[in-house]
Amino acid sequence: MLEPPALDDAALLQHVAQHYHLAVDRLTFLPLGADLATAVYRADGATGPYYVKLRRAPWLDASGSIPLQLAARGVGQVIAPRMPFGSSVPWSTFGEHRVSVAPYVVGRSGWDIALDDAQWAMLGAVVRQLHQLPIPAGLPREQFSGRWRIRVATLCVAAPTPVDAAAAALLALIRERRATITALVGQSRAWLREAVIGAAVVCHADLHAGNVLLGTDGSLYVVDWDTLVAAPIERDLMFVGAGIGVHWGPSPAQQAFFAGYGTATPDPRLIGYYRIERILEDIAVTADALFGSSAGGSDRQAMVEQLAAQFAPGGVVDLARAT
Repeated sequence: MLEPPALDDAALLQHVAQHYHLAVDRLTFLPLGADLATAVYRADGATGPYYVKLRRAPWLDASGSIPLQLAARGVGQVIAPRMPFGSSVPWSTFGEHRVSVAPYVVGRSGWDIALDDAQWAMLGAVVRQLHQLPIPAGLPREQFSGRWRIRVATLCVAAPTPVDAAAAALLALIRERRATITALVGQSRAWLREAVIGAAVVCHADLHAGNVLLGTDGSLYVVDWDTLVAAPIERDLMFVGAGIGVHWGPSPAQQAFFAGYGTATPDPRLIGYYRIERILEDIAVTADALFGSSAGGSDRQAMVEQLAAQFAPGGVVDLARAT
């Protein structure tokens, strides 16, 4: 989220100090992303700095255990969470939130700077390691349900009455792009019908530029493990060249990703399906957030702007349709 939640910062700081045995005395809210269920802080003090991440339900246990498994296998491109003192799980509970704490890394995301060939190869190797992990019990599995197609098709016919300027802007965007959105729904359905669907693996499922952190020393970290799912490899591979980030459109440099990932024969129809489904999900989730309530502050307008940018010439929508 872009605005801090209504929490007692002093109580949160005390919680972190007590549960993680850290000498921290300052919290700074970090406006990262438009996810209304997640808030991220930086904690500083005699020990630190650390990321402090709060997330409301629904929770995914694997979001903590999978980075720990990768780190245990020697994968250095994850920021493994700390275990609370005396706990067997890598999180604690603070009110309605789960809290996770991890070392703070100084760097910039893939939104801001381009990966070089070595970093693309590094990212490919991390994703291969992830895909080779055993699927943990309880991990959600890809259902190919058509949920987002149905929701978006309904919005194109009968969108709710907007409750504020941000919701009105979203309604105007849906009406302006109705023909394109309707075509996306049909193309997604057709590609899924034709695709060859392989075995499921552990997928990050949100591997866009903003979830790749580049350190000042050339290091790379994959972050935000809250959307893990058991799905075909295309669920992650679709992000390479999808344009979700100004530096993440198709380019020769991204061939280095597959040099790091290794041999793979993804089905281009399933890649295309996932790219379109990602867009439809963004439309549906934004609509549910903006039409369903007036909460969110400045996050609301940011969500509309991020969605509108996907329809720019040569942007995410054009790249998905041309897959």
